[in-house]
Amino acid sequence: MSTRRKVLLAVPIVVLVYAGLSALMTVAFDRWSTSHGLLVQDRETLWRPRPGFVGPPGFIWDGDSSLTPVTIDEQGFRTAGTRASALAPSEIVLAIGDSFTFGWDVADGDSYPAQLQALLDQRAPGRFTVINGGMPGCTSFQAKQLLRRWLPRYRPAVVVAMLGRNDGRKQPLSDSEVQAILRWKPDLLNYVFPFMLLHYRGVQGVAQMRGNSRVQRVSNEEFRHNIQTIVELTRSAGARLILMEHWKRNPAFRLARLAADRGVAYIDTPALVAPAARGGRELFIRTHHHPNRDGYAVIAGALADEILSDR
Repeated sequence: MSTRRKVLLAVPIVVLVYAGLSALMTVAFDRWSTSHGLLVQDRETLWRPRPGFVGPPGFIWDGDSSLTPVTIDEQGFRTAGTRASALAPSEIVLAIGDSFTFGWDVADGDSYPAQLQALLDQRAPGRFTVINGGMPGCTSFQAKQLLRRWLPRYRPAVVVAMLGRNDGRKQPLSDSEVQAILRWKPDLLNYVFPFMLLHYRGVQGVAQMRGNSRVQRVSNEEFRHNIQTIVELTRSAGARLILMEHWKRNPAFRLARLAADRGVAYIDTPALVAPAARGGRELFIRTHHHPNRDGYAVIAGALADEILSDR
């Protein structure tokens, strides 16, 4: 047999072996991450909480055993302490935002959406159902994408948004660039190395290896555009929007003027917590500066007042 013929026969064999090993590697990775990770890849929103996840969260795949465990229902929302996720025939309050909304390192019933539900149940029994749509690491870009999915599905009466903390973070690619790659990449390529490197947030690692300079996940101008889109989406859906300033202020992503210019309800949470802090109350978890149960109670009370004042 000639050398040329041997090469021609060997090429498809090598390709098949290569593809098979790549598939085995990626399937094994998927199965491992299924039991470990809070977040799963999403073409439109980059990632989202894994439906049915129970355990300590983590920013990559492994949970951090030092963090308070979380419970994610079958729809992908953090619960208020039970696995049940039935949405009663009531007015939906949809809370969107990052780990401050999700409730990082506090019990399921201690996040501000969970405490808001308890307050509304006391003051207007059976009238409202609060959905915790918080997602660790969420930006205004991701929130905009989530609303496009959730508004027609859940038809909320009220949308509460606390955004801006993660938009200015530097990454090799912006959120919109990551989404463009994830939307282009066929799912089949997940099982062929090196495309498996594009799984989850590994796409940013690929950009880094290419030598890309670091950019904001969301630019200042895009942040303003995203908030305008969120305003338009909620109004088109007939929902009332409440914008909350993030506890960790970022001058480039302030919401006060954006809310005033667009006639949207606004809560200045840093100013809200200042009196309680001056009174000697500890409102934050010292190790990572997220609110504790008492900090979330302050904002839940202000939100309950705002929601019921317009009824």
